[in-house]
Amino acid sequence: MNENRVKTALNAGKTVIGTGLGITANPNVVRLLAGVGYDFLFIDIEHNLISPENLMTVVQMARACNISCMVRVQDTEYHLLANTLDSGADGLIVPRVESKTQAECIVAYSKFPPQGVRGCGTTAPLDFNRQGEWGPALAWLNDQSLIATQVESMKALDTLPEMLQVPGIDLIVVGPLDLSINLGVPGQFNHPKFVTAVERVIQICQTHNVPSGIVLATPEALKPWWEKGMRFLVCSNDFTMIKSTATDHLRAVRDFACSR
Repeated sequence: MNENRVKTALNAGKTVIGTGLGITANPNVVRLLAGVGYDFLFIDIEHNLISPENLMTVVQMARACNISCMVRVQDTEYHLLANTLDSGADGLIVPRVESKTQAECIVAYSKFPPQGVRGCGTTAPLDFNRQGEWGPALAWLNDQSLIATQVESMKALDTLPEMLQVPGIDLIVVGPLDLSINLGVPGQFNHPKFVTAVERVIQICQTHNVPSGIVLATPEALKPWWEKGMRFLVCSNDFTMIKSTATDHLRAVRDFACSR
């Protein structure tokens, strides 16, 4: 059974670096990105039409390539959380969480008894190779799964101290675009309102000894937040990398091929 190296690293205060996977979610891309050396993939099924079958193949390739998968689900419903973990995902990133009650439900739906109410019916998280008794296996999965919630609104920020009192919430991830929209400064990630809000997230998380992270498009945008204490860093995604590289290549070729 694979250790969740992302969770282990975060618990040790180390930094983990990942990138987003959405429009090109297929096993070949997973293998390519694993070879680059990322610690994890941020697989976004909230904003991309990735079927459960496709998710399963992507996650299982990631497990085979020894790269962790954090999956952002669509919502907090039981079947979305439990089924995603059933695919073998190392953890969940849950959007639009704004209350302690929601956080408690997320943990309950994500953990097997006695910690939660998740049903058991797949061996995919055990790499289809369960050996021995179910009790130790389920306890291992409960311990290894990483549960993160997103701060995407001022309501979420205001109730964050209460949510962090819930055992089993392992990580807080800022959703920068939605948070900036909620603050009335859409996409302005250097605006004082946004900066102050994210700094408050970091301070609350540090007080409760819970790691925090953020998703941004460039290393330059991530660096200040790493310097302030964030340790879960998602840099760019497949859409942005493809578009950026394609734009640069096309411009460079046009410079010499279309200059006459």
